[in-house]
Amino acid sequence: MVSVIFPAAGAGRRMKAGRNKVFLELSGVPILLRSLQRFSAVPAVAELIVVVAEDETASVEALLAGTQGLKPWRVTAGGAERQYSIANGMKRLAASADIVLVHDAARPLVSFETIEAVIRAANEKGAAIAAVRAKNTIKAVGEGGRVEATPPREGLWEVQTP
Repeated sequence: MVSVIFPAAGAGRRMKAGRNKVFLELSGVPILLRSLQRFSAVPAVAELIVVVAEDETASVEALLAGTQGLKPWRVTAGGAERQYSIANGMKRLAASADIVLVHDAARPLVSFETIEAVIRAANEKGAAIAAVRAKNTIKAVGEGGRVEATPPREGLWEVQTP
């Protein structure tokens, strides 16, 4: 059974949104709902675990309760850091969960193909992460800002968040 944990306990400080960015709207729908709807449309996904700030749990539960077409879901409070939020989400998984995906709730535009490819790879290899080949030139920089190395691009991959 595939379960998905959505860390969504951020405050949107880097974005200067003044609130949790998952509540900003994309074409009239909160970004959080867009992300949950995307994964709910994937047949292999069986449950959604949404991790939000403790003071947002009741409002998120109300939002999700009024939304049609979502896979079964649970909401739980996050921690001080993303790793603690994910750990809190892990505690809420169904006992039958054998593949757990973690997807940033603020990134609703992931393709179905990417989701399904990660699930397939996790089934085959035991673990997987979405990534793309690096297109930019990367520099390793030491003390004082001096360039020390240019790693070959062929061996570099950009891991998709988180």
